[in-house]
Amino acid sequence: MSRPTKTELPSELAKVLKVLSKNIKFLRKQEDLSQGDLASAAGISVTTLNEIESKAHRDIRVSTLVSIAESLDTNIIDLFLSPDAPHSPSDMEQLLQVSRTINRIVQKRSKK
Repeated sequence: MSRPTKTELPSELAKVLKVLSKNIKFLRKQEDLSQGDLASAAGISVTTLNEIESKAHRDIRVSTLVSIAESLDTNIIDLFLSPDAPHSPSDMEQLLQVSRTINRIVQKRSKK
């Protein structure tokens, strides 16, 4: 059974989730993967992936995003970048550093 949608989200969070869902779907299709293929590779349910891609505004674990990014052979930050927004090299470097930190945290937690 899926989680209920969250209808009262702050506008900035709703924007981020919209970009996230579009990017995951775009990258999945670019890799010619079905939702089932990606869900299986990421170790999540098809329902979870469908809800993420359909903007059902559910809670998304960082570990889930890391698994999706790894399964798509991309960086977690790429999942959040709006394709139509320009990013300076310094912004990209900061985002890459954040991504590395997130990956280290998730790896440490998964070893426990």
